[in-house]
Amino acid sequence: MSRIVEFIEQHPELVSAVLLWLVATFSTFMLYWINRLQGRQPISLFEIFNVDVRSAEARAGVIMADMLISSALGAILAVLLTTPTTPQQAVAAGLGLTGLISVYTREAGV
Repeated sequence: MSRIVEFIEQHPELVSAVLLWLVATFSTFMLYWINRLQGRQPISLFEIFNVDVRSAEARAGVIMADMLISSALGAILAVLLTTPTTPQQAVAAGLGLTGLISVYTREAGV
């Protein structure tokens, strides 16, 4: 445990960046999930690789993995583009990215 505390004390910028990325990932994931619950499918990473995430037959695990991976990668992009310094800015960055991507959505079953 003391090694973790020591690492945190030695690298506060890295720890802060990771925490801001996690906050951005969470907000990105939540908006992605809301879109999915509304029957909309935003652009996703799995779609690029032709993995079925749109049809009713798509397994829940595949859809959840797509949501998590797409959100995490999208949050990296959002954090790099906006360089948030507070959790509120990280939330806004994550929501903003997903909001922009949500403009290009289709029905989930199409």
